[in-house]
Amino acid sequence: MAIKPLESVVVDLSAAEVRYAGSSPAMTRENGLDVPKVRGGVAGLDVDLLVRFPGDTSRSAMKLTLYVPVPDIPDFAPVRVHNLRAHIWTSRDRAGGGMWFSADGIEPLEGPRAAKVAS
Repeated sequence: MAIKPLESVVVDLSAAEVRYAGSSPAMTRENGLDVPKVRGGVAGLDVDLLVRFPGDTSRSAMKLTLYVPVPDIPDFAPVRVHNLRAHIWTSRDRAGGGMWFSADGIEPLEGPRAAKVAS
């Protein structure tokens, strides 16, 4: 059996309040130019979320990149994130690293779209 390094972990936000804070096309730099991020022929969308955990008085901001259709969601509407994962990146060229997030999708928890998703 081959053992490979752990590349991501599942993040459980079920106890947290998660709100949609906007989105924009996901971009990357190639040859000094901003170009859209594309995976499997689907253009990525950077989604900004506000997250508050129980007992915490402040909110944390997070950005995740989705490569699936995202429904129209009003700013600051509560949402559910499906299969959220945290990934680690490191750079050989410069000292550093960080974390990035991905998910299988998001859905609003209220409004007309929520009723359709829940049924």
